[in-house]
Amino acid sequence: MGLDPTSIGRYVVLGPLGQGAMGTVYLAEDPVLKRGVAVKVVNAGQLGKEEALRRFRREAEISARLNHPNVITIFDVGDEPKLGPFMAMEFIEGETLEELLAAGPLDPSKVMEVLVQAGEALDAAHALGIVHRDVKPANLMVAKDGRVKLMDFGIAREEEKPHTTEALLCTPGFAAPELLDGAPASPASDRWALAITAYQCLFRSNPFEGENLSVVLYNVAHRAPSFQPDMSPVLEGVFRKALSRLPADRFPDIPSFLEALAGALPLEEAVRRRLQAYLARDPVAPLPSKAPTQAPFRNSPIGPRALWAAGLLVLALLAYLGMREGLLFGRTLRLESVPDGGDVFVDGRRMGRTPLLELRVPPWAEQIRVQKANHRPFIHDLKDGESGLRFHLEPVTFSVDVRSDPEGARVYLDGKEVGETPLLGLQVPEGGDHLLMLMAEGRESWAAPIGPSRRPPERIQLRISPRKGP
Repeated sequence: MGLDPTSIGRYVVLGPLGQGAMGTVYLAEDPVLKRGVAVKVVNAGQLGKEEALRRFRREAEISARLNHPNVITIFDVGDEPKLGPFMAMEFIEGETLEELLAAGPLDPSKVMEVLVQAGEALDAAHALGIVHRDVKPANLMVAKDGRVKLMDFGIAREEEKPHTTEALLCTPGFAAPELLDGAPASPASDRWALAITAYQCLFRSNPFEGENLSVVLYNVAHRAPSFQPDMSPVLEGVFRKALSRLPADRFPDIPSFLEALAGALPLEEAVRRRLQAYLARDPVAPLPSKAPTQAPFRNSPIGPRALWAAGLLVLALLAYLGMREGLLFGRTLRLESVPDGGDVFVDGRRMGRTPLLELRVPPWAEQIRVQKANHRPFIHDLKDGESGLRFHLEPVTFSVDVRSDPEGARVYLDGKEVGETPLLGLQVPEGGDHLLMLMAEGRESWAAPIGPSRRPPERIQLRISPRKGP
């Protein structure tokens, strides 16, 4: 008998996704709804069966109440007799933020994209009076398409018990100082943890690090944060305020923290625009300049002719920019792609992502190029009179042959059933590894990652399952 179960509740297990101190997460299929799910099984010995079930049910209730695109969706909670309590949730193809950070610090623009989505999830929770209590990179799932999902509401540690050292063993560096003094968790303590997460994304370190748990907790409770020596004064000021010892001295809400952080980081313009939409307020102001202010216009020694010339130059520049942005003499296009999310470039200049229902382009625009990861670029020469384009982005794939002994095994690719063996010419998207799995009645399941340089065996041997029982 293998270590991994073949089913959990009504779900057919396809293979393990990950394992930690508290339990294991499996990739499975819901045979009723024909969709892939992630099933989390907790080691009940760590918590006790009733406590684990209570936490899972609370997680499901919070997911249902929030119903937010940046919060993981919980489908089901149950108890498998031989395994213990389990929770079935949506399967996200991607990595946790902690796993991404293992490869090194992230680009500031990527950091802000992650933080904005995490902030939206926390804002929604706080609006309903829900405190997450365990915000950290390991609880943020980042999908391959860039979506961020906040996980584990109230699961990682007790909610009613005092926050003792034992309760903080998992993530001591993310606990705000007031929690160490026995104060209840609050939105302010969630914001502290989000600030620590932001710092780790940028510098891959914690400003309260120590050689052991006791030192970390002492640093959080008694010492000021220790920042990177080459950090800019503006960025240091943002983190000092976000990590103030007193909650009242921190940023009053998540948008104000993210706005200040964005103003201290070099960001792509597209990221700033998305941030502004989230903030729903004035664009992020530029950093204050130390240069002296200019004298009033009436005191300027510049003559009237020079002023007229400058005015004409400004008008010409505005006219050029208006045409360049398609506001003057331009035309409006409607661009839709299947799938959505393709980056649109007009004559080499990025204009956004599909669908773009009212894209203004300059009158001299000649070519549109649409790019999406793991798809072939779509290139189109604009014609007079065109007002809309709808097109399919062709996936970039590689082909594999899947054979098994015996034949007739069900084949799953990334949790989705794609046929039976022998399956010749299976098209697999390029970019990263994909999980290939074979299952057959009376045989042990087989699973392995595949990619352009990691092909399956020429013939996969499916071993006979050991008999269960006497």
